[in-house]
Amino acid sequence: MGLFNSNGVSVTWCTLSEHCSARKDGMKLKLEYENSQVEERVPNNMIREGTTEKEKKLSFFESLRAGHERIGLVNIGKNESVEIGIDKNVTVVEFERVPDNLKWTDLFRALSTRRMGGACARDPDAAINGESNVSSIASLASPRQRREAYATIIHSSDDYVCGAVMLAHCLRNTGSTGNRDLVLLHDDSISRPKLQALAAAGWTLRRIERIHNPRAKRGAYNEYNFSKFRLWQLTEYDKIVFVDTDILILRSLDHLFRLPQISAVHDSGVLFNSGVMVIEPSNCTFNALVAHRDDIISYNGGDQGFLNEMFAWWHRLPKRLNHFKMAWKNATEEREWMGRLFAAETPELHGIHYFGVKPWRCYRDYDCNWDVERLRMYASDEFHRAWWRRYDEIDEGLRWLCGLTAERIDTLEAERRTAATMRFSDEHWKINITDKRRFVTVE
Repeated sequence: MGLFNSNGVSVTWCTLSEHCSARKDGMKLKLEYENSQVEERVPNNMIREGTTEKEKKLSFFESLRAGHERIGLVNIGKNESVEIGIDKNVTVVEFERVPDNLKWTDLFRALSTRRMGGACARDPDAAINGESNVSSIASLASPRQRREAYATIIHSSDDYVCGAVMLAHCLRNTGSTGNRDLVLLHDDSISRPKLQALAAAGWTLRRIERIHNPRAKRGAYNEYNFSKFRLWQLTEYDKIVFVDTDILILRSLDHLFRLPQISAVHDSGVLFNSGVMVIEPSNCTFNALVAHRDDIISYNGGDQGFLNEMFAWWHRLPKRLNHFKMAWKNATEEREWMGRLFAAETPELHGIHYFGVKPWRCYRDYDCNWDVERLRMYASDEFHRAWWRRYDEIDEGLRWLCGLTAERIDTLEAERRTAATMRFSDEHWKINITDKRRFVTVE
């Protein structure tokens, strides 16, 4: 039994019947949600000391009679509710009971939770290596085959096509795909030859119409980044794991499919990073996201800030699943740390998120973030080399997608000259460029 507080949970209110396609296994469900609000819970001083548990319950419900709150009854019939004095504003929630042989520890290896400024996050180490005991869950699951997919999105520019090719390669190379599809959402900005190459890389292509961000300026980077909402329209899948195209995958992410929406890595404060997310597609959720475009204010002007407002309750994943690439103050310590990460047979990191200028947009010789003062915080030669080592593994027939345009080379050269003028102490601007792409440009 519980109170629905629209201020205390996510903005999206979608029933499971709206969320899932019709099932033949007889699942029973009746959910009726309304966007009513509960201003505050009943104060402790409303219940006098020495009262019985039954009297406390009746006192609690009596305090609700004068308000407009709706009371949710989980597996409690309306006849039973009348016995304890509730006869109005009732929402019945019915579902099949959990089998007696299913234990709580079968669902979650780590039971501890922590409060983080109003957001409840699971223990950061929960299920990181996919070690949670889910064998009993699998044995009790419906015989219906679950459909799952990895997904990413490219829109408004073809600058991230190379990243998508690398992502497909890494997902396959780490054994992440299995029977799962690789789905890439794209708009008309991607040319036919590049779409054909993406399909050859392993992506199932889905054309989409972009979704405009009403608060973005015309031509800004975030003008159409609400297009990511289209991921929730992939309703032929029960669950998808979204991965940004600027993330290098080093280890399998398959265990994420066991986790609920939204599971993601902590970004800052109580917020999650939208670079890797577990999503449960739903037309209801998609419609809610689109409907709130005008009244929800994104803290960073983009999809990440918006989604954090919409999904206040999220499940925290360890940083090593989506490790942010940042500069180190001590290059020696960085090299030693990177050696531990990559020298081992099994890397410690599952994914590296390349902030700033992406590796394929730089010369291979060094991380070009060093040449731009505002981006130097994202510079790391070790991570840069790690990406290019994986590049050498991809099919030679796809490497042209990572080429440099003449315009991009002009920009890189201008930034090197600026760095030289400013005499940056790292002196990357002195490095002799040997990258062959400097001399063979692409359109």
